[in-house]
Amino acid sequence: MGRLLRFLLFVCALAAPVPASAQLGGLAEWTPAPLSFTVLRDGSPIGTHRLSFTREGERVVVDIEIRFEVKLAFITLFRYAHDAREVWENGRLVAFDSRTNDDGTPFQVKARAAPEGLAVESTGGDYTAPADTVTSSYWHIDMIKHPRVLDSQSGRMIDLVATPTGTGEVPVAGTPVPARLFRLSGEISGELAYDAHDEWVKLSFGARGSQITYVRD
Repeated sequence: MGRLLRFLLFVCALAAPVPASAQLGGLAEWTPAPLSFTVLRDGSPIGTHRLSFTREGERVVVDIEIRFEVKLAFITLFRYAHDAREVWENGRLVAFDSRTNDDGTPFQVKARAAPEGLAVESTGGDYTAPADTVTSSYWHIDMIKHPRVLDSQSGRMIDLVATPTGTGEVPVAGTPVPARLFRLSGEISGELAYDAHDEWVKLSFGARGSQITYVRD
């Protein structure tokens, strides 16, 4: 009986309608809670990925900090640092800035809303993206509706397709929670998950011969 009840609660949580505040347009009245992940490489911790959200009038500002470090004994084999800021207004990305140090290789991206779309300036070049462009920062489930996104490191528009694969349980702060699962394909191959309230709870993908897994704190 206990197992049946747990199953029914699980199904109901996943089938519940998405609250209006969970849509990007709902950011006018809603500020998301901070998100923090421990990042694992082949099962061992290598760093953190943190997001904080601040309201400035009708805008919501998202600050993102990523820090990775891979060591062998006392030798640092790889270091990665990424800092980004997104500014959203009425469900639209109106500003984006990022700086990345990918083990000594620098990247910089700047994007601003313009009448003709989203004007992007990056280390790799300048161009105008569609007005409804979203970034590859994963924090909002609306990202999965866009098969092409702005890569937050390089500034390129990349293919990133999220295909639903069902439901499961994902650990959040050590407690399993019901989640929707998605398979990522395109520029990144892996798995993405959001809980019943459409909060980001998991990311995993292969990189440089290793498996990278995000575990929600």
